[in-house]
Amino acid sequence: MAAATTWSSFFLITDARPAHASCIPRERDALLAFNEGINDTDGYLGSWQQGGRRQHCCRWVGISCNKVTGHVTQLDLGQSFLVGHINPSLISLEHLEYLNLNGTGITGPNGVIPEFLGSFQSLKHLDLSEMPAFSGILPRQLGNLTKLEYLDLSTSNSAVYSTDVSWLSRLPRLVYLDMSYMNLSSIPADWPLVVNMLPSLEYLGLRGCSLSSASQPLTHLNLTNLQHLDLFYNNLSHPIASSWFWNITSMEHLNLDETYLYGAFPDALGNMTSLMSLRFSHFADSVTIVYPTTMTVDLKNLCDLERLTLDESLSGGNITEFIDNLPQCSSNRLQYLAMHSNNMVGMMPTDVGKLTSLQLLILSHNNITGPIPPGIGDYTYIEYLDLAHNYLTGSIPPHIASCTRLVHLLLSDNRLSAHIPSKIGMLRNLTELDLSRNSLDGEVTREHLVISRA
Repeated sequence: MAAATTWSSFFLITDARPAHASCIPRERDALLAFNEGINDTDGYLGSWQQGGRRQHCCRWVGISCNKVTGHVTQLDLGQSFLVGHINPSLISLEHLEYLNLNGTGITGPNGVIPEFLGSFQSLKHLDLSEMPAFSGILPRQLGNLTKLEYLDLSTSNSAVYSTDVSWLSRLPRLVYLDMSYMNLSSIPADWPLVVNMLPSLEYLGLRGCSLSSASQPLTHLNLTNLQHLDLFYNNLSHPIASSWFWNITSMEHLNLDETYLYGAFPDALGNMTSLMSLRFSHFADSVTIVYPTTMTVDLKNLCDLERLTLDESLSGGNITEFIDNLPQCSSNRLQYLAMHSNNMVGMMPTDVGKLTSLQLLILSHNNITGPIPPGIGDYTYIEYLDLAHNYLTGSIPPHIASCTRLVHLLLSDNRLSAHIPSKIGMLRNLTELDLSRNSLDGEVTREHLVISRA
């Protein structure tokens, strides 16, 4: 996962080659025993051999050692396409701080994550993500890894499950935790209380975990460092305001896509001044009827907000009021605003151009009326502009020719009339222009420009 790459930077991965100390014979033997249970068809572990110059295991691929003591501190076999079994001999690596088996076909006995992984008392980084051979219950013994700072258990096969995550509370140093697509449907509803006991946590990935609720109230907030929360694709289905995370002002990225939370967004959202990205889209027919949702929150102080995605999620609202509530900071950073199919009404405000950093604006499939304001020409960074399937009237403002970075301009299925501004043909980056199903006249011709007029 991309996010995992970002947070792994806190634990430096080095290709240490000890200049003085040799590897410990007992640890070398443990690695050789592990190698015996591995099917290495690509010869990735070709350097793992006994005798001669190969005696120095700290020079083997994927192995790093302490330069002074010679103890093995890192075992990094991620994305190596190895298959086989994790041999308990690895317990001899008592000083192991970093273990990465990401993307391999390595597994434990009977396909489960082995309990003995909880024996690595020095471990700070454990990555068991995207390991398709794993299945069964997640061992509670991972709670013994009290020095752990990074834990990635994310998967894509949902064959690994847990009925209790209380053991996480014994990992107070965790900075990064990803359990995405693991089956957590049977864990107690008070799981947020467990997460709240991880004061160092910055990243929490729980997408697609079959969680049924995120409404547990937190009387005392310990998650003062949490920056990234991903709850995508969990059918939470309770009032959005009752969720536990709205008072976390350190939050930078919040993904609530396809969570089916409903009701009014809480005013506390307006106090999340560190927020850079908020995603709350449903992409399901009639979802706003079953789960009516509104957003009238004042977001004017969210000066760091760069991305706001609300596609197919709101049951209505006034576009003028909504835009007036967007960040109004001297340095406006909002670059991405997507709100198609939200039953929005009203007219676009005349000062719409205050969002000067916008690169993408999607307001299609709403009930917006009135003219396209001339202020649209102030979007000098805009690349994608979609106002299709509304009730816009009047002409296309010639000021749109100031949007020199436009690549896609979609204005179909409106009630636009008058002459098409000839200056549109001068937008050299424009590759798609859809003006179909309007009452416009005139022509725009330019080589390599796809134009829809029918």
